[in-house]
Amino acid sequence: MRDARSRWPFGERHEEERLSALLDDELDDDEALAVTRHVARCQRCERELTAIRLARLALRALPAVEPPAELCRALLRPPRRAPRRWRWAAASVAGGLLVGAAAFLAGHDGGTIAPPVHVFVVDHAVRSDSGPVLRPVDVDR
Repeated sequence: MRDARSRWPFGERHEEERLSALLDDELDDDEALAVTRHVARCQRCERELTAIRLARLALRALPAVEPPAELCRALLRPPRRAPRRWRWAAASVAGGLLVGAAAFLAGHDGGTIAPPVHVFVVDHAVRSDSGPVLRPVDVDR
């Protein structure tokens, strides 16, 4: 994505995106002064500013378009409710998920699944042939 003030030959910065803000009086005084000074010495930005002004004038000269009455009525009409069968289906799915979650949580005792640590110590000692096996301390007693 390019910087809003893109670089053009030899590192000169252009103010394309701030030109419209300048015309809308959306810039603070310092920014407006900086953009105005830039436009005064930059032909590219001056042409762009002129094009924006002409486009705005052309748009303002267009006749107002009246939206179709049906569009206005459709937009103001309250939204239609989903058919009852979909509401029942959604409620059934939500209820099933709640029952499933409750069953899962109620059936889970929170106990350990892995074997006790001393099983791993003995297994490691046997497989690695590291000498005599030390008897681990049993922390559960």
